[in-house]
Amino acid sequence: MEVQVNGETKQVASAVLQELLQELAFEGDFAVAINSEFVPRSLYAEQTIKEGDQIDVLSPIAGG
Repeated sequence: MEVQVNGETKQVASAVLQELLQELAFEGDFAVAINSEFVPRSLYAEQTIKEGDQIDVLSPIAGG
């Protein structure tokens, strides 16, 4: 299926967020939003992905 990940069109096989993140090799600390809605980490294994979804994977930024 085709989704947008951080603004780039991707063809993915996974239909569950946790599997999609593994498929795309995201590691470490990050937050995820699907269609501008924050997804709590505790729901990654349950959250389904649909064709055309916009997924943003955001890394924390340290600063001062």
